[in-house]
Amino acid sequence: MSQQNLIFVGVHLGNESDTALVSRVVNDLNKQKRGNLILGVGFFPRELQSALDSFVETGNEKDVENLPFLQACLPLLKIARESKIKLLALGITGDSQQRVFSNGLEGLSSREKNEYVSDLNGFVEYESLPGFRLYAEEVIFDNFKNFSETENSFKNIGKRNYFAERILSDEAVASKAVETVKNSSK
Repeated sequence: MSQQNLIFVGVHLGNESDTALVSRVVNDLNKQKRGNLILGVGFFPRELQSALDSFVETGNEKDVENLPFLQACLPLLKIARESKIKLLALGITGDSQQRVFSNGLEGLSSREKNEYVSDLNGFVEYESLPGFRLYAEEVIFDNFKNFSETENSFKNIGKRNYFAERILSDEAVASKAVETVKNSSK
């Protein structure tokens, strides 16, 4: 991990020890990278990139007050600001997410799909592999079952569209990360 310029972070809501650990790791890695670290955040939609940039530049918390999971990740955002670490919003836009939840991948235009997934043909091929099917059954669909039993907002989505949103989100994060690493090494 110390040889990478881009690292990803997630969030465990309500777990202060995880936040503290991630904050220490990020801080230490940034010192090793001499300020050339990029912190990729998959749960921040891309349309919030300018808010993240502004927060790192100015430190004004009003810039980020509408971010999802703000309170859970505020310590990490503050470290990014204090150390001038580039934050990268990797997630799909909220509008895209809602259209995929409603209409599956068909809810996106070809241009949008290509924007989110850099290798659409490879993605389709990968999806047909037995290992991916096992991952879908044991992770994605199991997660859908848990959410659909507890979250009213997931009851009307359906398994197919939940799956489409999850794989699109994961692939979009990976594609944006690869693009960023390639561009930052030029």
